[in-house]
Amino acid sequence: MTKKIFAPYKPVASGLFAIPAVHPGWKSGNWSGYALKKAKKNSFYSISGYWIVPRVKPSKQNKYSSVWIGIDGFNNASLIQTGTEQDYVNGKAVYYPWWEILPEPETTISLPVSPNDLMFAKISKLNNSTFAA
Repeated sequence: MTKKIFAPYKPVASGLFAIPAVHPGWKSGNWSGYALKKAKKNSFYSISGYWIVPRVKPSKQNKYSSVWIGIDGFNNASLIQTGTEQDYVNGKAVYYPWWEILPEPETTISLPVSPNDLMFAKISKLNNSTFAA
């Protein structure tokens, strides 16, 4: 049986995905993504994305990482996001999905997540104050 993955990039002959080169207009030590500095307010209503949950490596120190999608939050505190956490804490690997709408803290989703899981998430704005994820 062939699995069909609907993703923004087409597989190349090697089976890997060809990702176009993007040159950043700014840099961050703890964040990556795409931002439109001059986008009209409320011009984006939906975002979706696929990712593979990375396996964390053992470490003597606690290490934390997330993979996520979100809308807004660039130079403001208006942000909705969802993703997976993959950490190494107190000598063990920890994996879980989560969602967050600022200014509230992250909320854990009670579903199992493991390394190499293929994840898909979508966030849609339903009206001025309601989102669905």
